Amino acid sequence: MAQWICNGGCPRSGTTAFLEVFNQHPNIAMFPEYNFFTLIEKFDDLFYKEANTRSKGWIGNINANDRPGSTVITKDFLKYIPQKELGHQRHVIKSMFEAVFPGKDLKVIGEKLPFYFQQDIYKLNKRVGPIKFIHITRNPLWVINSFRHRTKLVDQGKDLWKFRDFNEACNIWISAWNFLINAYEELDVLPIKYEDFFDDPIKARKQVFDYLDLEDYNVRDFSGEKYGSLAALTEEEYDNISKLFEPLIRNWDTMSMTELLDFHGPFTQEMATERLSNG
Repeated sequence: MAQWICNGGCPRSGTTAFLEVFNQHPNIAMFPEYNFFTLIEKFDDLFYKEANTRSKGWIGNINANDRPGSTVITKDFLKYIPQKELGHQRHVIKSMFEAVFPGKDLKVIGEKLPFYFQQDIYKLNKRVGPIKFIHITRNPLWVINSFRHRTKLVDQGKDLWKFRDFNEACNIWISAWNFLINAYEELDVLPIKYEDFFDDPIKARKQVFDYLDLEDYNVRDFSGEKYGSLAALTEEEYDNISKLFEPLIRNWDTMSMTELLDFHGPFTQEMATERLSNG
C-alpha cells in the first residue's frame, strides 16, 4: 500500500512550492489542502454496513418457504462488504489519487496542509498510517512579511486572506515551531528549511527522496527568490520580529534545521515578553 505523506508547516513557508515541485515525481501524488484530517470521518459512511453486519450475531432462516431449513449466520456476509478492519479504507482513498494522477505508479500519496499541526493527527494516522510528515520552516521575518503582504491585498479587495493581525501572524509561526519541537520526538517527521531548496536544491531534494524511500528524480527547482523584499512590514513590525526571533534569525543561514531546533528549543510566553521588553 502507498505511503501516506503530509507536507505542512506555518502558512507562507513554501508548502505550495513543495507540492508543485515534488508532484512531478512519477511515484508521488499530493492533493492541495484537501484536509483528510477532517474528511476521513466522512469516509466512515462508506463502511456503515460493516458495523451493522458485525452487530448481528443471530442466525436466521433465509427464504424459508423456498429452501426449508436453510440458515445463514449474518456475519458471514462480511466477506462481501468493504471493511475498515481489513484496511479497505486506504484502498478507497488511494483510488481517488489514481483517478487524478492516471499513469503514475503511486508509492507516496497525501496532501499539503500548512495547518496540519492543529489537526487530530493520531486519528488520521490510525486510518491511513503510518504517516510521514515533512515540516517546512521558513525564516520568520519573511513569513510574517508574507502574512502582512496578503493583508494589504485584502484591503485592496484582491485577496480573501483571513489572518490580518500582526500578533496572530507571530503566534501562528510560534505554534508551528513549538509543534515541530514536540513532534520531532514523537512522530515520523522530516524537518527542513525552505531556504535549503535555494541554497542546495540537489541536496534538499535528495533528503526528501531518501526520507520517502524513493529514487532520486530530476524535479525542477523552487521558483522565486530565497529572500525577497520586506516592504510589507512597518518599521515597528520589523523591529518587533527582529527582537522576538533574534537568536533564530541570527543563526538561520548558518545552522541546519535540526541544529536550530536543538539550539533554540520551544518558545514560551516568558521568553517572548522578555525579548520584546528589551531594547
